[in-house]
Amino acid sequence: MVKNKELELKEKLSQVEHPEIVCSLEKLGMIRDVTLAPSGEQAQLTLVLPVLAIPIVVKNMLVHALSQAAESVGVSLEVSVEQMSTEERDRFLGLARSHWRDQGSDVVPCG
Repeated sequence: MVKNKELELKEKLSQVEHPEIVCSLEKLGMIRDVTLAPSGEQAQLTLVLPVLAIPIVVKNMLVHALSQAAESVGVSLEVSVEQMSTEERDRFLGLARSHWRDQGSDVVPCG
């Protein structure tokens, strides 16, 4: 039963989109180390940011969206925050440039 909940949790988390990029946080490489407690009631993950100095409101939006996704399957989420490596940041920035929401109708969601 906990295994099913873990799969359900990971599926919900994989659907959380970045507020400014037409791409999920997972595809952007921003979610790492998702673990579900044996009870199936709590989970932890690491939110990996391109830089730690992003505006607090953006960080809070991301954490809130992830927490809501977890709560939708009955799981309380604890989020820790780390900075991306140079390689991760380069990949993130490449996706961000090509999938930024303000580009109008030409934006294609991450695939």
